[in-house]
Amino acid sequence: VMTSPDVSHEWFKVGLAASIALLLVKAYVEMYTGRLQKKEVSYKTMPQSTHAAILLLCLSGLSFHLALWPVYGGKAMFIMFAVGIFLMNFCLMFPTIVQNIVAFAVLTFFLQVYK
Repeated sequence: VMTSPDVSHEWFKVGLAASIALLLVKAYVEMYTGRLQKKEVSYKTMPQSTHAAILLLCLSGLSFHLALWPVYGGKAMFIMFAVGIFLMNFCLMFPTIVQNIVAFAVLTFFLQVYK
């Protein structure tokens, strides 16, 4: 995927940027607001952050679909579904601090490797 000439790298970069922005919103809501300020984290208390996260999630998903579609066609939907299931299970199994550290490490790796 990283070096394939058939992958739409512009859309992949948009998806990567949206994923990083989503991580920043997630870390702000969970770590800063929830843990440091000890405020309740819910839709009622943080609707703007919730809407930003939903928008970034949709943008990253759409971008990765558009990036992978030229190579994998309809299989891109299965690939993205499988990645989503993996991420959902990862988030259910580990606490937020572990999620944020792993996401930061993985996204930093992708930023350094991706050209």
